[in-house]
Amino acid sequence: MVTVFALALVSLVGLALGAGTLVVHGFGAKRRGLERADAIVVAGARVLPPGVPSEALRARVERAVALHRSGLARFVLFTGGPYQGLPSEAKVSEALALSLGLPPEAALLEESSTSTVGNAQFGSEVLAARRLTRILLVTDGFHLLRATRLFRARGLEVQPVSAERAMPLHRQLAWAAREAVALLRYGR
Repeated sequence: MVTVFALALVSLVGLALGAGTLVVHGFGAKRRGLERADAIVVAGARVLPPGVPSEALRARVERAVALHRSGLARFVLFTGGPYQGLPSEAKVSEALALSLGLPPEAALLEESSTSTVGNAQFGSEVLAARRLTRILLVTDGFHLLRATRLFRARGLEVQPVSAERAMPLHRQLAWAAREAVALLRYGR
């Protein structure tokens, strides 16, 4: 009896995780028309020693700079604090963006966060101080649903934007599965 119950429970969890993975993946893969916003927000991502942007961070920053260049927002907010003695994700992002031609006066920094929850919490405070409420949120497609929900929960009007980083489908689905679990824990 216990074995049947355990097998049924594992099957239900597997189905829920599979369905959640597809929802997360589908949300991130959706193409949207974008409207002008007050700011572009770049979700933080890992910085590699000695202060080099990871592939994810580089793709997010490149996408944000392209959006800014197209005139979709006046400011770009880079989020993410320091980790293990490395420069903050926000500072590394800003340096990359400036090297790609972003004007210094367009850059805003949030350097206190260590998670997506913190990106939303502390990033929304930086935006509120400037009365910026409409954002284009740039992150990886698999991360968009949870990040969007967290920023919206902070009262922001969010247009999700995928960084469109090249990644094999099996890796996208693996990350989407991780995000499906994170949605259960942190999503709103």
